[in-house]
Amino acid sequence: MRRLLFVGGSPEPGGLQIHTADVMQAIAALGHCVAMVSGERDYFAKITPRDRVPFERIRHLSVGRFIKQPVLNGLMRTVALISVLSRYKGYDVVLCSGRFGETPCLDMLLAKVFGRTIYAIEHAPWVAGWPFLVSKSRYGRVMDRCLHRIITVSGELAEIAASDFQISPDRMRICRNWVDPIFRPAGSERKREARRRFGLPQDATIIGHLGRLGPEKRVDVLIDAFRQHRARREASNPVLVIAGEGATRAGLEAQAASASIDRHVRFVGWQSDPRDVFDLLDIFVLPSLVEGFPLALMEAMASGLACIAHPMSSTGELIDSGRNGMLADLSAAQSLAEQLTALQDAGRDHRAVMGQAAAETITKHFSRDVRLKAVLDALDIDLNGAAVPAPYQRNMDYRG
Repeated sequence: MRRLLFVGGSPEPGGLQIHTADVMQAIAALGHCVAMVSGERDYFAKITPRDRVPFERIRHLSVGRFIKQPVLNGLMRTVALISVLSRYKGYDVVLCSGRFGETPCLDMLLAKVFGRTIYAIEHAPWVAGWPFLVSKSRYGRVMDRCLHRIITVSGELAEIAASDFQISPDRMRICRNWVDPIFRPAGSERKREARRRFGLPQDATIIGHLGRLGPEKRVDVLIDAFRQHRARREASNPVLVIAGEGATRAGLEAQAASASIDRHVRFVGWQSDPRDVFDLLDIFVLPSLVEGFPLALMEAMASGLACIAHPMSSTGELIDSGRNGMLADLSAAQSLAEQLTALQDAGRDHRAVMGQAAAETITKHFSRDVRLKAVLDALDIDLNGAAVPAPYQRNMDYRG
């Protein structure tokens, strides 16, 4: 029997929590001991069985606090981490923060001193500048010496690890994300019911985005693109739905109002079950230029939606442009507006064929059984011939 302590989390909910929760509950279901400690909010309460995956919040383990005051918080973090490692005797450590290299060197060195086998699951690249005093190459040397294995969710992250952090390739394993099997194309009745529930017109072309509302998600560009698109196709009554919460929501609402399109832009907030949003959409847009391996896009594809995304390593693995989605340069609102207009003009039948191909791509290449098994294998969890345990519930609350 293995004992694994997951250390990390992030201050905002998203794919990191969803996949970390699925990994933890699967390991626990196989009869191993699993626990989670984090300096961040507990977003795991409804997506893990708490009796089998206990969660402990220790504020001094917040990476954000450490970055703001590294000397003071570094001392308190050291004391807290020593206490954690002392209490969880015999537990190997799985580091699971949001961005590659976000875990302080201190954590890796302490876990190594305590004789633990250390893994890291890395979900996304840094968008802002590198926040630590130590250089990336020195940080990479610490990872190389301390970690048994580094799991990245995309080939792009593995390339960053090798080029920027100079980590040896044999230390890494690429394990791409997966989609919960609850996401599947909605029938016409489910779509009609979703639109009734949200008070949206049945005949409108509904464009949408679901995710955390932060500056790197570039929802402001989507709103501007929608403004341009609506000016061209006002007669067809396109509607934009934005689902999510985050620091930029108030500014985005003000942007829609100042552009006089607020009556046609619906902010529906955080949805515990994303299917409620996917069921009412015709087109899903991922306007960000940098992603790890975007779960919201994968879920939208699994739900049979025609999707638009910017070309990058991860989206290029998901979308064969023109067949199961659209890849286009989304660095400017004008180019995104042109894609929205083209996809709306292509018609409902064309979008349905594209969405069906998207759903088939996810089912064939990104199934949970195959992708989660790869992560378990990278963590040296042997299934011993057993099937991958069934998923736990997917609903997750927002605690802003």
